[in-house]
Amino acid sequence: MRAKKLRMIRKAERKILASFVLSAVFMVGTGFTDRDVQHALINVDGQVIETHTKSTSAEDILSRQGVVLGEKDEYSMRIEGREVEIRVYRSRPITVTYAGEAKNFSTNRETVGEALADLGYNLADYEAEGGYDAKIAHGMTITLNDSAAVRAAKEAEAERLRATQVE
Repeated sequence: MRAKKLRMIRKAERKILASFVLSAVFMVGTGFTDRDVQHALINVDGQVIETHTKSTSAEDILSRQGVVLGEKDEYSMRIEGREVEIRVYRSRPITVTYAGEAKNFSTNRETVGEALADLGYNLADYEAEGGYDAKIAHGMTITLNDSAAVRAAKEAEAERLRATQVE
């Protein structure tokens, strides 16, 4: 009777061992290990969100962390080994004023110079009050004036017109 009990215990142990082996094979075979997990840092709205993920899609990673992208928001993603860094650039309204005319725009650029260049302004033709390196703020008004070269060209043209009127 005792031998029969030993065989039953060993049979149960073999089943448990077989279950562990099958589980291990399943985990390795399906990628259920941490070798695919990446460390992700998300820089958004002045905060850094730290997480771990298997995803390589920025949209997926942002969505899983509750980061909602607006229509004009942009992001950059850098993957280096098992490190992922995502930076979100929020779109902000700005007003550009030149020669008494104000125009409203939306930008996700970080500096006045980047925003103006992105909007099609030739930076050589203008001077921005506060400078081109100023950080963009929500609702900011950027006042532009003619650059020294444009002022000199306009003065030269005005002088040429005066000279032709005198003759």
